[in-house]
Amino acid sequence: MPAALLTPAELLRREIDRAGSEARLAAAAGCSQVAINKAKRAPSVSPWMALRLEVATGVPRQHWRPDLWPAEGVAHTAPEPAPAAPCARPHPGRSARFRRECAAQLTFPLEGARS
Repeated sequence: MPAALLTPAELLRREIDRAGSEARLAAAAGCSQVAINKAKRAPSVSPWMALRLEVATGVPRQHWRPDLWPAEGVAHTAPEPAPAAPCARPHPGRSARFRRECAAQLTFPLEGARS
């Protein structure tokens, strides 16, 4: 089923199935398995998680958070994916750098973003 026809929750479940597990999707996204599980249970993913999932899955951020990024008229400029981490725990420096790069592309502040 095309991503545009799925809700963000259904889309996340599909991407977890494609990756094989929450832990594998987390490793690809550079976050913890717990973060993926929380996103799966939440009513919507955070802006930070939407950007991470875009890099990990190739599904544009507009599908993860259509309320923040309109589907049309927005250039698709996803950050380059980081090399795969050997474990599900992200490297603190890489995570901070990713947040700074993503925050520079946003027209609104990331809640709780650290520099």
